[in-house]
Amino acid sequence: MSLLPFSTGWMGENHFNALPTAIYGVNLAACAVAYWMLVHSITCAAEDNK
Repeated sequence: MSLLPFSTGWMGENHFNALPTAIYGVNLAACAVAYWMLVHSITCAAEDNK
């Protein structure tokens, strides 16, 4: 998440060129994977406590 402002600014400064836009997309995908892992680990921990 900490790289989101960098990739957003870089993409905006370069008028949506291919590389900055791809980095932005990879950054968003990494955020989505991290969130999925967090939800998955919380769900597994809650099921283990039953």
